Amino acid sequence: MTIPNASTISTELLKLLKDSEKHTMKQVVNELAKSLNLDDEDITKMKKSGNGTLFDNRVNWAKYHLKKAGLVMSPEKGHVEITNIGKELIKKKDIKIDRQLLKKYD
Repeated sequence: MTIPNASTISTELLKLLKDSEKHTMKQVVNELAKSLNLDDEDITKMKKSGNGTLFDNRVNWAKYHLKKAGLVMSPEKGHVEITNIGKELIKKKDIKIDRQLLKKYD
């Protein structure tokens, strides 16, 4: 399988956080890999620069954009948690979180 695009990862990340718990980024990456059915090759594929894995990079960018839109927050370093706005958004049926949707929250 290939590593999903930013929209898919953002949507899955927000779904994962809907439990309102504080999650470590390590937990998030592991749970997203499972929910997206990624294999070891996908998880360990390095970025072209050789500085980190592609999947970790995409997850961190997804978190960045969700945080910028106010849908998640970082209560402490290395952690992420959904906000009330994020909870309301993820309740919507068949939601697809993409840049166009995120711009509405900026």
